[in-house]
Amino acid sequence: MAKSEFEEALRLDPHNIKAYNNLGITLEALNDTDGALANYQTAVRLDDQLKQKSEWPYIYLSGFYNRQHRATEALTYAWKAMGVNPRSDAVYFEMAKAYRTQGELEKATDAIQRAIAMNGEASDYYYVLGLLLRELGRQKESEQVLAKFAELQSGHAPADHVQQEPLIAEPN
Repeated sequence: MAKSEFEEALRLDPHNIKAYNNLGITLEALNDTDGALANYQTAVRLDDQLKQKSEWPYIYLSGFYNRQHRATEALTYAWKAMGVNPRSDAVYFEMAKAYRTQGELEKATDAIQRAIAMNGEASDYYYVLGLLLRELGRQKESEQVLAKFAELQSGHAPADHVQQEPLIAEPN
């Protein structure tokens, strides 16, 4: 149902970048990776053409490549997102996952720590940091970070909140 709704949104407004991203997410969930990739790429292309200057199309495409274990491409788009908004914790999160896939654990750790510094309430960030610390042989630190992850997940701390794409464009 979501697929047909996003397709209708795009029929009504073929320049709707968010609809392309959301259709990409939907198609990915339906295991249509080719369709998902095409929609994410269209969102990036439109953002460039329309000069929207949003990091989100790049973040979505970076995340897609991370889920496909294509770290080089994920980093390419994470860096493009960074060029648009260097204060995005979501960019650093995607970078950390890509660096981890490449086995660059120190770079991954640095990136995820930057994400946490920007948004200390996102439980997924602590989970990734905990895994990285374990892989680096820093077991005690890993246990502490994973305890923080569990605390955030259990609801005894503020809810997990990753800054999301704004619903409306921010004024310049």
